[in-house]
Amino acid sequence: MIKRLGLLVIASLFVFSTAFASVSIKKDGVEQGVATAINVQGLEVSDDGSTFVIGEEIEASATADTLTVAESGKTIVCTATGSMGVVTYTLPAASTANLKYTFVDGRISGASASMQIDPDGTDRIIYNQTAVIAGLAAGDKLKSGGVTGDCVTLISDGTTSWYIKDMRGTWTDNN
Repeated sequence: MIKRLGLLVIASLFVFSTAFASVSIKKDGVEQGVATAINVQGLEVSDDGSTFVIGEEIEASATADTLTVAESGKTIVCTATGSMGVVTYTLPAASTANLKYTFVDGRISGASASMQIDPDGTDRIIYNQTAVIAGLAAGDKLKSGGVTGDCVTLISDGTTSWYIKDMRGTWTDNN
């Protein structure tokens, strides 16, 4: 009896429930239907309960792109090839808190193109103060070292800064 009760208590720590009238199911921004009962794993809910995120959207991109607030949570995989030069991904203003974007260098080895992330206007990209890139000057771009697999995740602070949450590879200040 005690063992069974202990298991029940532990299992109940991982139960998540929420009440809602209905959830709109969308794919690529187009409504596919409405769910009135749903049971999923990996569900993230916004603080106000208005937004549900299941999984992560991944976009392959070979050309420059200006991201929007609505695309927060997206992973952008740079697939530029040949001599396309530097592919720039422009972030929205950091004035909305907790926006999150992940960038991955997914180019085929040997491609001479590279990618950079451009903060909006005078926003800054900030990293750990003990790191090589302690904080870029306002408006400076963050450039990949050009190695397949380099990646970085940025999160906005709600004012004028983007903080690096995760980083792999060599990234430089491309002012």
